[in-house]
Amino acid sequence: MSTVHQPITVLMAVYNGEKTIRRAIESILNQTFQEFEFLIVNDCSTDHTIEIIQTYKDSRIRLYNNHTNIGQTKSLNIGLNEAKGEYIARIDADDYSLPQRLAKQYKYIFSHPEYDVVGTDCAVINEHNEKITIARKKYSKEDIIIQTITSPPLNHVSVIMKKKSVLKVGGYDPSYKTLADYHLWSKLIISGFKFANLSEVLTVYTISNKSYGRINANTGLEEKNRIVYQTAKALSNYSFNELEIKETIKLFDGNIIKMTDSKIKLAEKCYTGILLNLKPDLRISVSLKKIKSILEQNYLVAAYHYLLKKDSKNTRKIIVKFIKNHGLSFYAAFILILSLFDISNIRKLNYLRAKFLK
Repeated sequence: MSTVHQPITVLMAVYNGEKTIRRAIESILNQTFQEFEFLIVNDCSTDHTIEIIQTYKDSRIRLYNNHTNIGQTKSLNIGLNEAKGEYIARIDADDYSLPQRLAKQYKYIFSHPEYDVVGTDCAVINEHNEKITIARKKYSKEDIIIQTITSPPLNHVSVIMKKKSVLKVGGYDPSYKTLADYHLWSKLIISGFKFANLSEVLTVYTISNKSYGRINANTGLEEKNRIVYQTAKALSNYSFNELEIKETIKLFDGNIIKMTDSKIKLAEKCYTGILLNLKPDLRISVSLKKIKSILEQNYLVAAYHYLLKKDSKNTRKIIVKFIKNHGLSFYAAFILILSLFDISNIRKLNYLRAKFLK
């Protein structure tokens, strides 16, 4: 089948993916939507990745081999420029897509041309294929912009995006080693491009302690500080400094347990100021009630994280901080009660919670 006129290019950049790439490839080849090319950029793998790719005699697969190892970000930019499709659908070698992913995303983005990037919810698994949780993002324009200020608004491996829109902002920035996707979303939002997320699990991604992002967590934090600072400066008229942004990031990254009450108040004041002073051209207005709800949720998410680790002491510490700063709520009380019990198989309970409670 010729790939010249295919509307979608499925783009993968891979380095030493022999353990999982077969599952990823087959998840794309078995899509119900078949009009695509599958461009795989091999970044000088030293294992059997190439040999595995070459076992597939499907004309939709196009293998591009880098001459030197240049990293994922630069490899993705090569893929963007090599892609023949009008739309780019991302996938990584250790992730996979459910059969109707491309069909549903293409139908949505084609029938809603005002959107430039469309993501989906994702199931999250570990290296042992055990279900961990559901990674849900926001769905409304207002919520997507709000989330972009403190964290990525899209699950990267779930997106389909207009190639011309991504290239218009320069593609992925190679200076970002771990959060090039977040930086790209920030650039697109700042430039006025529109996002949507489908409230359906259509992709599955793997979390691993050996992933590049986790191994280079300090680099990721430095990059996040830059992205959040730049994003907030571009979207809000509120005046803040780098220290306030760093504390705000701690607040939203589950590090509230390590923050003093004064730093928490500083971060919450900064975040509130940013959202209350969003620039008029965004055409959104965020209420104090909504901001309070978002801030309260951060405590509960952090407390729940420790609850999953069966760390009752830190769970209770966070709930005490919650009550001190925001008063008692039903969910705070519920988590506090759960921390008093030894819940068996809590990982499975967490997945069921994420699956059925949005």
